[in-house]
Amino acid sequence: MEHIRGARAHPGGSRGKTVGNAFSDFSEEMAARWGYPAPCMSVHSALMLERNGLTPPDVIADYPGFGLAAIPVGALRRLKRKNGDDCPHGVMWAPEENDPAHCVAFTLDTHQRRKPEREAISAIARWHIALRNEA
Repeated sequence: MEHIRGARAHPGGSRGKTVGNAFSDFSEEMAARWGYPAPCMSVHSALMLERNGLTPPDVIADYPGFGLAAIPVGALRRLKRKNGDDCPHGVMWAPEENDPAHCVAFTLDTHQRRKPEREAISAIARWHIALRNEA
């Protein structure tokens, strides 16, 4: 999750424009520090949240000013860039000690998510919890 400065807040569930930089990967160094073999993006499984008695607000409870976007996993796996080229993503469950619903998403055709992939994700995402911009 990232704090996105300069973004407009949108009501939860709206199709208001999400910001592409919200879907950036951990750097190679950060991914290695967390034990991941390549750059990836931290995400959460709605199903695993429910199974563990957690709610979406629990995901960002310790992150003031953050919002939460929902991305359908199937759409992420079939993702296409604006030009129509495929840019499929994989999603892997990666629970953490205090975060049983934690997963990671990663590109299947490039090493690190670039701007066209981030923009493609932004186009399919919807705000689930409004971004509270404190900029």
